[in-house]
Amino acid sequence: MDVEQDIRQAIQAEIAAQRRNLSRTTAHVESIQLLCPVENEYIYRLELSKRLRLLSDQPITLIHQEKGAFKKLRGRVLDIHNYTLTACMGEQLSSENLRLAELCFDPTYILSALENVLFKEEWLNYEFPRQIIQKKLPPVSMQHQSLIVDSLFNSKQREAIERGFNDPIHIIWGPPGTGKTKTLGQIVAQHLQKYRSCLLLSISNVAVDQLLSAVIDQVDPDDRDELVRYGVPQDRNLDIYTPQKRCLAQNPQFLERMEQLNEKQAELRTLL
Repeated sequence: MDVEQDIRQAIQAEIAAQRRNLSRTTAHVESIQLLCPVENEYIYRLELSKRLRLLSDQPITLIHQEKGAFKKLRGRVLDIHNYTLTACMGEQLSSENLRLAELCFDPTYILSALENVLFKEEWLNYEFPRQIIQKKLPPVSMQHQSLIVDSLFNSKQREAIERGFNDPIHIIWGPPGTGKTKTLGQIVAQHLQKYRSCLLLSISNVAVDQLLSAVIDQVDPDDRDELVRYGVPQDRNLDIYTPQKRCLAQNPQFLERMEQLNEKQAELRTLL
């Protein structure tokens, strides 16, 4: 089907765009610490020179110098927060005093996995995906609603906003810089104006932050108190929307107690 070819071309175009920016595929390792062995693997904490957009279970490669030669050690991501990466490695390092250590990864990991599921595993041949592609989903008992959309949006964006608001499933795709995030933010804002709930999901913290920022810019200021950002924002300006920060803002005594505990933790670390 033509739509299947469009999906494949869209994924391949995104993969090509990711691979053109090779500077995003490596980071220098400032320090590394063995946390614990787990069966035949080893859990390490790595402090990186820059923030990376990595996913849980994403394959990584640690390149380091050992006895005058460079060695590759393969592993996978367990967790990442700011500059700290927790990883599961297949081998134990002979030393934690590494020289010229670099972390390498494939930025197209999630896109390649998506392409594999859709086409090599033929997920598109199952009934539900076929219904989506053929637009044969059961009708939703909801009356089509016309929306009042700001004139700053062009005709294509206004069409996407109205259809995204009314359709059971609607896919928006376009090259970078065409206003996808702003358009999605307006769709969410329209739902919130109608007192509806929205769940925003993405493959990375950065993407969620960008979409939430687009919603904040377009939603009624009175509705911003209803927004909640789960997870750890990369944009620290969005911390105020996390459940923890909302709780602390409403209960300042908890914040004082946390500060006391953080000071005690820092004191204990000096004794290790």
